[in-house]
Amino acid sequence: PNCLKIAPGELSSASSFRARSMLVINDKEISFVVFEGFREEVPGISLSRMAEFAAKTLNAKSAINLSEGRSSNIVWSDGNNMYTISDDT
Repeated sequence: PNCLKIAPGELSSASSFRARSMLVINDKEISFVVFEGFREEVPGISLSRMAEFAAKTLNAKSAINLSEGRSSNIVWSDGNNMYTISDDT
């Protein structure tokens, strides 16, 4: 969107389906969650649906939207190999 057309306080991409990441805290654990959205068959998630997922599925007491788009990624290791979610997968 054209930034000059965005009203103060408006979230220009909140309703867009994108890759997103968030930190979720509930009574038992802290979770780092990444929603893919890099491929045509995986369209991503909107900010409101991500918040609903945090509340209903993870019983979130708090959640922080970390990132959206290509910067939403996760890397993990099994001790021998490193894995990542990316647009190449």
